[in-house]
Amino acid sequence: MSDYNDYSEDSSFQKMMGRSKEWCLIGEQIANDCLVNGLRKGERVNLSEITAFIISNYTYNTKAVESGFLTRMKVFIENDEILNFAGEDGETVFIHKNYINEQLS
Repeated sequence: MSDYNDYSEDSSFQKMMGRSKEWCLIGEQIANDCLVNGLRKGERVNLSEITAFIISNYTYNTKAVESGFLTRMKVFIENDEILNFAGEDGETVFIHKNYINEQLS
């Protein structure tokens, strides 16, 4: 008989955590794509647009994908490559540091 607290490799808990991590990795990939194909080229990224994209494409595990996106964006912010702020309408916006003056003028 298995103990309730047995979190071995074969446990349902470990499998669930593994699947959740996969969804977070999708979010991280979305953030990487935003950095390379958008932010580094001077585009601004609005969190609401990313959230809408995630909701429409990853309906099963939206929050895990969004969490992965935000976790990766936080790394970019901590590395001083990306800045984030609240826009005029309260929207969370991400801008590459090299384009901040351009975007805010």
